[in-house]
Amino acid sequence: MGKYEETNAETGEVSECTVAANNGRYGPYLTKTSADGRSDTRSLGSEDEIFTVDIDKAKELFAQPKYGRGRGRGAAKPPLRDLGNDPNTGKHVTIKDAALALTSPMARPIARCRANTRRSRLRRRMRSVCLPK
Repeated sequence: MGKYEETNAETGEVSECTVAANNGRYGPYLTKTSADGRSDTRSLGSEDEIFTVDIDKAKELFAQPKYGRGRGRGAAKPPLRDLGNDPNTGKHVTIKDAALALTSPMARPIARCRANTRRSRLRRRMRSVCLPK
């Protein structure tokens, strides 16, 4: 698609970047490859943008933070419960809400709580107690 010069904010170095538009497995995207070989990608809105995007639009997209799965979600969620120190190990124990279960950093998932799951069956399966919110 094209090349442009980019200035590093920390060091002030000027380097040349190559930008290419592609259509991949998860949709259209732009790839920026720096002179040192590092690459960065950004998603495009539609397949038509592969043919219509220009260098100025690409600069705009690369100036924005990445979004999507695992990136750009912001700060971590606070813990659901703070249980204090473990009497056996002395380590601090908290309970956090993960994508599929309530978890503790020290142990396996505490309980998988779904609205349609009976707590007694859950206790047998996980050998644990489902904590109320």
